[in-house]
Amino acid sequence: MYSAFAAVSVRQRRTTDARLKTEGRTLAYLRYPRALPGSLSSTWNRGTARLSRGQLTFQAAVYESLEPSGRPTTFTVVGILNEARELPPRQAKYVTDKGLETITLRTTAEDIEIAAFPTTMQDIRRVVLDHPEPVT
Repeated sequence: MYSAFAAVSVRQRRTTDARLKTEGRTLAYLRYPRALPGSLSSTWNRGTARLSRGQLTFQAAVYESLEPSGRPTTFTVVGILNEARELPPRQAKYVTDKGLETITLRTTAEDIEIAAFPTTMQDIRRVVLDHPEPVT
């Protein structure tokens, strides 16, 4: 029974990943590390990210198929505050995917934290950031 469920889950994930790739989006989680304690500072919002030079557009999403929910938010990224690191389990509240890395980005509005797969982190450095080194 479990193996049948796992096979369906893997197939659905591959289908969703392929759809996102054709749409120029990728799976990502977002949170606001400087938000007031108990609000959004510890909660990861699941959604998709669209990457472009100097910008990251986050679209909250629901369900395993990552159906858009609400309006997308575009962040103008001015720098990176730390190196990508593995997402610790104790900080992974509401994160259902494993093997994610996290990075804190400075934007013109506020600092944001992104959790995503390592390939997406490489794309953020390559596509969004003009410089790959952390800023202070």
